[in-house]
Amino acid sequence: VAMTQARTVSVTFNVMPPPPDTTPPSLLITSHTNNQTVTTSPITVLGTASDSGLGNNGISSVTVNGVAASGGTASGSGTANWSRSVTLNPGANTITVVAKDGRANQNSTTVQITVNYQSLPSLSINDVSLNEGDSGTSSAVFMVTLSSASSQTVTVSYSTANGTATGGSSCTGGTD
Repeated sequence: VAMTQARTVSVTFNVMPPPPDTTPPSLLITSHTNNQTVTTSPITVLGTASDSGLGNNGISSVTVNGVAASGGTASGSGTANWSRSVTLNPGANTITVVAKDGRANQNSTTVQITVNYQSLPSLSINDVSLNEGDSGTSSAVFMVTLSSASSQTVTVSYSTANGTATGGSSCTGGTD
């Protein structure tokens, strides 16, 4: 453009901020699967959370059933390797994990699984005391009780040991 006189030219720039990050982070439970049955409590729930490629705003928090997980933060595109101990009740237990990214609006992802807790049955044996006579034999009967029904075969092994009675002379082994 050729100009023959001095002029003032006004140039207007419109600066558009980047669109807000509305993409939630990725969240994965790696330790347990949905509808898994476990026989111990508590369990440690483990997993990962990342905002990599989803805004790269990091992970500000991971909670498991509303309680902060250990290792539940990460910067930028990093990965949070989180864990949390969860005490289970007998039967179905819902475990809810929430990961939030580092944006001001804290986009979040929620993953839920159900873990079934079935405690193993236990055995109890009652105590028996017996007055020893001077002749003949006396039987001591021990009651063995299973705490709950089991779909598995339950086997009990036992042995006798010398103590206040000596095997072979003042007592003999038992039968099942």
